[in-house]
Amino acid sequence: MEIVTVAEMREIEREGFEAGTSYEAMVDMVGKAVAAEVDRYPRGLRITGLIGKGNNGADTIVALLELKKRGRAVRAILIDERKEDIYEARLRMGCVPTAALGSAEVGTQVRAFLSETDLILDGVFGIGFRPPLPDRCRPLFRMLNARAFPARIIAVDCVSGMNCDSGETDPDALRADQTVAIHAFKLGQLMGSAGAIGGKLSGVRMRLDPELPVYSRIRRRSLTQSWVQARLPERCDVSHKGAFGTVRIFGGCEKYFGAPALAAEAAYRSGAGLVEINSNELVRRCVASRAAEAVWDTISDNAGENRAALERKLPDRENSAWLVGPGLGMGNLSTTFLDVLFDPEILGRIRTPIFDADALNYLSDRREILSRLPSGTILTPHPGEMARLCGCTVADVNRRRIPLAEEKAREWSAIVVLKGAYTVIAAPWGETAVAPFANAALAKAGSGDVLSGTIAGFAAQGSDPFSAAQLGVWFHGSAGEIFRKERAENRTLLAGEIPGLYSGLFSQIASDYQCVG
Repeated sequence: MEIVTVAEMREIEREGFEAGTSYEAMVDMVGKAVAAEVDRYPRGLRITGLIGKGNNGADTIVALLELKKRGRAVRAILIDERKEDIYEARLRMGCVPTAALGSAEVGTQVRAFLSETDLILDGVFGIGFRPPLPDRCRPLFRMLNARAFPARIIAVDCVSGMNCDSGETDPDALRADQTVAIHAFKLGQLMGSAGAIGGKLSGVRMRLDPELPVYSRIRRRSLTQSWVQARLPERCDVSHKGAFGTVRIFGGCEKYFGAPALAAEAAYRSGAGLVEINSNELVRRCVASRAAEAVWDTISDNAGENRAALERKLPDRENSAWLVGPGLGMGNLSTTFLDVLFDPEILGRIRTPIFDADALNYLSDRREILSRLPSGTILTPHPGEMARLCGCTVADVNRRRIPLAEEKAREWSAIVVLKGAYTVIAAPWGETAVAPFANAALAKAGSGDVLSGTIAGFAAQGSDPFSAAQLGVWFHGSAGEIFRKERAENRTLLAGEIPGLYSGLFSQIASDYQCVG
C-alpha cells in the first residue's frame, strides 16, 4: 500500500470523485471493507461503534450496518450529534441501539453499552484531526485506555487523538489493538508515538481507478510480500558458489566478538555463495566454530598491512558486498583500519559498501566523509546512531523518522535504512519503502548484525543496493512475525535464531527458482 500525507489522501479522494466515484460510494466501500476485516473475529462478539460527526463516523456506521446484516450484535455511541445526517438516519432505520455521549460525563446508558461490549470500533476522529482532544472526550477515552471495559479496540483509518501527518498524539488518545487504514497508510501512523498506540496496522482498499494522476506523485509505499517475491535474485540450479557472490565482513573485537558470526550466518542464509570474515586473531579463535562455513582474514593494527589487504580484495568488486562495522569497536585497531578503508582511493573502489554499528560511529565523528560516499552505499543506523550522524537527539529522530531518513538519503547520496519499529528504507532519488513490522521480539542485541548481514547477502547476489536493503529488511522483519505467530510471544527470540527462520520464508514465497531455457 502507498504511504500518504493527509493532503495526498484528500487528492486521491478528489480525483476518484472526478473520475466518477461519488463520496457516498467511497463511504459505502470503506464501511463494507472494514466490516469484512472485523468479520474475521470470532462469532458471538458484541460490537459497539464510537461515532464522530465526520466521514470516519459515517464509515463506521456503514460498517455496523453491514455487520448487522452478517448476524453480528452491534450498537452505536454517538460522540457528536450528526444533525440531519443520512448516515445517522440509516443507523436508526437499521434498528441499531444507539446512545449519546452528550456532555463530558460518561452517562449510565453509555456505560451499560460498553459493559456489554467485546469489540469497539473507533470512528470518532478522522485524518483531519489535530491535537488536542476536546475536553468532553477525555473521561471516556481515559476509561477505555484504562481498560475499565474489557473490549478490544479497532481504529477505523486512524486512532482518535492522532495527527496523521506527524504522528503527534494527545496524551489521552485512544489506544487501539488494531488500526485498519483506509486505502493507504498515513504518514503519521509510522512515526512518533503513533506506532505505540495504534496496535497492529492493516489496510483495506477502495475500488478506485488505478490510473489516477495522483499515484504517480506518491513516492512512499509499504513493503509487501508480492514486491519481495518479484525481486528475489534468480537462483539457477546449474551454478556454483561464485555465481551468488562474496560478502566480506569487517568487524568483531574482544567485547563484541559474536557480531561478525551473526552477520555471516545471515548472509549465508539469505543465499550468498561465500562469506569472508575480516577480524583479529582473538575473534577468529572465539567464534570460528560458530561460523564454520566462513573463511577468515586478519585486520591489522598496521595501516600499511591493512591497505595492502584491502587492495588485494578490490579487484572482485563486481561480485561482492562489503559489510563494515558489526562489533568492530572503537579501539586503536578498528580506527587504524577505518582510516585506511575511508581513504578516498579505497572507498571509491568498493562496489556495495554497507556501513553499520561502529563504522557509523566512526562516521559521526568525521561527517565530512558522508559527502563523498560512493554510489550504492547503504547505511543502517538505529535511532541512536542516526542521532549521532545528524547531530540531533534520539527524540528528534523518532519524531521525524521518515522525512529525516529521506532528507539524509538525499544529502549523503546513500540508501538509508533507519532501523526500529516500521524500519524506513530511503533512496537518494526520493523513493521510500517502510516495513510494516513493529515487533519487540526483534529488540535484542545482535539483531542489527543479522539485518546488515542479510542485506549484504542479497547485495552480493546481484540485487541493486535499494532492492537489497528492502529484501533484507523484509526477511528480517518477517522472521520476527513468524516467531511471534508460532510461539504466541515476543520475548525469547535470540538474534542467532533469526536466520534459521529464513528457510520457511523462502519456501513460502518462492514457488520456482529454476532457470528457464
